Amino acid sequence: MLHLKLPDAVVPGAPHRRTSRPRATSHAPREPRPVAPLVPEAGVGQFELFRDAVVVADIDTGQIVQWNPAAEHLFGYSATESIGRHVESLMPPAVAKLYRLRLEHYRRTGEAAVLNGRAPLEMLAQTSSGAEIRVEMSLAPLGASTSSATVHGGARHILLMFRDATPPKQTELHTLDAVRAQSARANTEARLKMSQDLLPDSVREMDTALARARIAATRLARLAKQDASTRPQRVALMARVVELRTEQVRRALQHITDAAACQAGTFQLDAERVNLVPLLSRVVTATRTRSATHQIRLAAPQGLTALVDGPRIEQVVHELILQAIRRNPRGCWIDVDLRRPLAGVARVEVRDYGRHLSTRERERLPHAPRSDRSWLVIEHIVKQHQGSLSIETLAEGGLRVALTLPTHRQSHV
Repeated sequence: MLHLKLPDAVVPGAPHRRTSRPRATSHAPREPRPVAPLVPEAGVGQFELFRDAVVVADIDTGQIVQWNPAAEHLFGYSATESIGRHVESLMPPAVAKLYRLRLEHYRRTGEAAVLNGRAPLEMLAQTSSGAEIRVEMSLAPLGASTSSATVHGGARHILLMFRDATPPKQTELHTLDAVRAQSARANTEARLKMSQDLLPDSVREMDTALARARIAATRLARLAKQDASTRPQRVALMARVVELRTEQVRRALQHITDAAACQAGTFQLDAERVNLVPLLSRVVTATRTRSATHQIRLAAPQGLTALVDGPRIEQVVHELILQAIRRNPRGCWIDVDLRRPLAGVARVEVRDYGRHLSTRERERLPHAPRSDRSWLVIEHIVKQHQGSLSIETLAEGGLRVALTLPTHRQSHV
């Protein structure tokens, strides 16, 4: 007899035993695929190394939930300032409307191509400083399947990438403007620092000059009460001292005024054709009367004309000689040399054969960390003439100061 063994599931009266997992039928309900939530915090996580600006927004609310460092650099807003804002705040109204239309189409159909299958959108964006920049914006659903056609396409967030689309020439101009602004700020800060350093010296020098003038005037008044006929030389000498002290006060006031004009940019020159030989001769003659212990010599050709502001050049040379006298109060030789080393150039050199400069005196020379007011004015006058100033401390002692001046008008003046 033939026995036929049937499966347990169909044997009548046999207990039901499942041997394998049943397959889902075509009409069974499908569970939605879980999407990992994106934590809306100030960090940027996986996008922090991207060179393009990356902004992640919630599809339902439009709020920004991630903001990488490149976005901070491009727009000027920090992650803390940006997270929680609506993503459309980064777009002009016309682009924001187009963005909403594309996003709505994606929400209805799940077609990611409407977002990331098109060319980037060019638009103008506003930075935190109020400046407008041109950027390219690309869109993509974050974590979605491009073949999915369900609502939201399986994504809860949208990825926006911004790339700077500023033309290279405009970028170069912006960079140049930034460099100029930074340079102007540095110059202003340097001038302010110099003013703060020079102000105490100006006040101290003025106080000293006024005190000496008062002492000289008091002594002259005391001598005037006595019989002047018996001491004519002493009265004349004291009158000369008063004259020199008064001149010192006048010079101090002139230096303060000139230094202020140099720092304010209002220092003006009145250039004309000037014969430098008689000009230097007047300066040397005037300074010889200040001290009998200083031998001041002038070496110059018969004539040498230059296009300069005569009184200002006279002021510079006069101050250089007086500085040499003050550095060597016990006396020394001082040479003033005028020559034409090259065609179109005049060179004036003041050389003292005196002592070695102290550390404090070297620190007050131009181009040192701190310079005094008289050097500031001298250097500014020479630069205004399109000339140059050189200073040399000599091994045998003394100082050589040389300034060169153009004898003809410069093409860029």
